[in-house]
Amino acid sequence: MGCFHSSIRRISNYYIFDSNDILHLTQSWNIIKAHNLQKFAQDILIKTINQNPSLRQFWRSKVQVDGNNYDYSQNESCLRTDLSWHIELRDQSIRFVSILDKLISVIHDENHLKTEIRSLNISDDFFLIEYKLLMTMKNCLLENARDYCKTFNYDFTDSLEQVWSKFLIFIVQNVKKKENEIT
Repeated sequence: MGCFHSSIRRISNYYIFDSNDILHLTQSWNIIKAHNLQKFAQDILIKTINQNPSLRQFWRSKVQVDGNNYDYSQNESCLRTDLSWHIELRDQSIRFVSILDKLISVIHDENHLKTEIRSLNISDDFFLIEYKLLMTMKNCLLENARDYCKTFNYDFTDSLEQVWSKFLIFIVQNVKKKENEIT
């Protein structure tokens, strides 16, 4: 009977991120945070939009007009142009880095990390954005993290890229779990 409980405990204590993963992830994140974090996020979002316009379409559909649109036809808005997504870029980039910062700060506890991911204030219609877009965003973040670390003389090794990739995929998987719980 004692073996049964110890084997369960051993299985349940398995953790996806080891102490080296956490150390390297937090060190590289602190370097990024120290050097124009908002620009870092905006660059990621712009690259994502250039590679997959679904995000731009999503933002354009969410832009609210304060005031009136009397100068425009009934189905047209003064803000629904190709450049309207810039309105949301600043706010979304701040939100994006805030979410990453919050999640990295609790990475040492996988259950807490899952809880934080699932408790993110993400509107249900965000999940209309397909999985491919989330993976594009992950790849753009990795590319920017690599560039930022090189710029500030921090060696962005393959193992560090794997840690970031593991972290971001973990987030995407748990966001998708939230989507499945909603639908």
